[in-house]
Amino acid sequence: KLKLFMAEFKNKINAKIAPRISQLASEMYSTITKGKYQHIEVSDEFDFFIYDEGQRHPIERFSGGEIDLANLVLRIAISKTLAELNGSSSVGFLAFDEVFGSQDEERRLEIMEAFHTIKEQYRQIFLISHESEIKEMFERVVELSALADGGALPTEVELNRRLAPWVYLEAAPITLDDGRPALKGAGEIVDWVVVMRELDG
Repeated sequence: KLKLFMAEFKNKINAKIAPRISQLASEMYSTITKGKYQHIEVSDEFDFFIYDEGQRHPIERFSGGEIDLANLVLRIAISKTLAELNGSSSVGFLAFDEVFGSQDEERRLEIMEAFHTIKEQYRQIFLISHESEIKEMFERVVELSALADGGALPTEVELNRRLAPWVYLEAAPITLDDGRPALKGAGEIVDWVVVMRELDG
């Protein structure tokens, strides 16, 4: 009975929030694509569909750049919907990693325009990118400079440990020992990795 009750509860919650996520995501997606795609549908099972010329298609049908854009607006829409369910008028901050990599220059500008459109709704929006040409679009920029030993200042681990110190353990060198790669070996350092705690699935 408990399993049945929880299943029914999940379905009711999904049926309640899916339309709101669809609405928010559709508005942002239409803005970014300049009306080319006007509707994203989120089903009660949380499958995603994009409407193209009135026809409903699974998200996998579209190009990598279009899928990345859809995932971006869906993440924002889900965050806003969860905040509303929690009784909050806004989400404190958003963080995105490499949202520009698969986009051409025009689409990058459209993404930035979309962020400018919603920036008043958030206290802070963090965007992490290796695309140096877009830094002029930001009000504030923090640049990470590579050191001779392959580290960074400040390091990725130091930054991430502020939010999840139990997950990010250390930055460790990959060395070449007798022609074979090793973690924290005695040979020449050829790269660096972030050591993280494995989370239970």
